Amino acid sequence: MNKKWILILIFLIVGCCCLFYVIETSSTVGNAITVVNKTVVSLPDEFSIENRENRYSTLLNKNTNEKITIKDLSKGDSALDNFKEKLIDLSKNPDINRITNSTLNIDNITAYKIDYQNITKENNSDLCDVYVFTCNHTFLIKLENYNNSTKLNENLDYVITHMTPDFKQSQD
Repeated sequence: MNKKWILILIFLIVGCCCLFYVIETSSTVGNAITVVNKTVVSLPDEFSIENRENRYSTLLNKNTNEKITIKDLSKGDSALDNFKEKLIDLSKNPDINRITNSTLNIDNITAYKIDYQNITKENNSDLCDVYVFTCNHTFLIKLENYNNSTKLNENLDYVITHMTPDFKQSQD
């Protein structure tokens, strides 16, 4: 074998190693994704895209009817202001039961969470609104039809930690 074939073989081996590294470290390769405005979101296991438009996307687990809606509210950090407004609106609504709020720190991202129950809904399941600032935008993540709070928190953590800028589009 001459030196040309040895160099080609070395480049192929290095190329395969680089490809393996990219696939192992990527949060989107091999996962289903959706785009919300200028942000890419990887879908949690068992979820598919029910509806998608430019500023929001709705994910649905067809087995359990759990639903996650991700909406881009605005550029900049207005998560705390939106959280406070929603909390006031919910407390004034007579159809809302059991309002609890909390602040979460998920992977160094502050998330403001409101858990509540709407008594006019047919199944009386808990609802959850989460306001989060990431990728230079404020997002509302609405979780519906969850009967298991552990699963809700796992999916919420997954969505928030797998939100990345869509570098195919020009960023703000």
